[in-house]
Amino acid sequence: MATLNIEEVAQRLDKSTLSMSIADAGVSDMPLVYVNPAFCAVTGYEASDMIGRNCRFLQADLDNEDPRRIVAEALDKGTAAQAVFRNRRRDGSEFNNLLILE
Repeated sequence: MATLNIEEVAQRLDKSTLSMSIADAGVSDMPLVYVNPAFCAVTGYEASDMIGRNCRFLQADLDNEDPRRIVAEALDKGTAAQAVFRNRRRDGSEFNNLLILE
């Protein structure tokens, strides 16, 4: 299997119109290590505002109990999962965020 180079991956994902972020599940609190320009456009945050933070800050005061449970169970079992979280943009408006855990 080929080794991925994060810089090369980022260069390709930067061009995508699909909003994407990558978190490091191998680090405590799973901080974001990459967000593409489309993700910044959707959230209203600059990449520098998000890198190094867990993306739960986007959930603010919104109810995400069910998707959190789905993700926690998948992490405990080491399985893949998908869940839709309600998030808040920098301006306070809401959006749906599909999390894919592989």
